[in-house]
Amino acid sequence: MQLNLDFYCDPSHGWLAVPHKLVQDLGIGDDISPYSYRDSGLAYLEEDCDLSLFMAKAEARGWNIAFTEKHTNHDSPIRSKARYK
Repeated sequence: MQLNLDFYCDPSHGWLAVPHKLVQDLGIGDDISPYSYRDSGLAYLEEDCDLSLFMAKAEARGWNIAFTEKHTNHDSPIRSKARYK
């Protein structure tokens, strides 16, 4: 499966926007840290631990992931979303 996902970053951190269904499909929902965020449709997986967990599980399933980077020079609006947990 080929996935094209958005990677959002600000000057100090980054998050991969992943549909909740993909998190569920990989069975990693209970393993996501409170450093990731969520809204009604997406999980925003923080770049240090949760993104690498997602990538390892996705690659094990043979998924190919491409990122489109979306950078801001200010605090990202993602920081105001609900924590994943």
